[in-house]
Amino acid sequence: MVAIAKIYQNQGKNEECQQMCQKILKIDPSCEDATYMQANLMLMRDLTEKAVKTYMELLDKEPDNFNILANLIELLRKGGKINECQKYIELAEMKT
Repeated sequence: MVAIAKIYQNQGKNEECQQMCQKILKIDPSCEDATYMQANLMLMRDLTEKAVKTYMELLDKEPDNFNILANLIELLRKGGKINECQKYIELAEMKT
């Protein structure tokens, strides 16, 4: 199901991707891939604060996910909140 959601995302079928992610998360609420795709979809809908919160929650669970960390740093930098990412950088350093 995650693969299908990624295909939808790659094809720009955001509504279908969103629906598939919701189905995945009903089955497995801890699925990081589906949660990450949902956060990316939030960004496309200008729900930046919700996306930032989701990225932070994902990094609390898996601090060494550098794709998510890079996205978070970029969003916080653009929002003028770069100092908020220091915690997640330190967590990633401790994990690696």
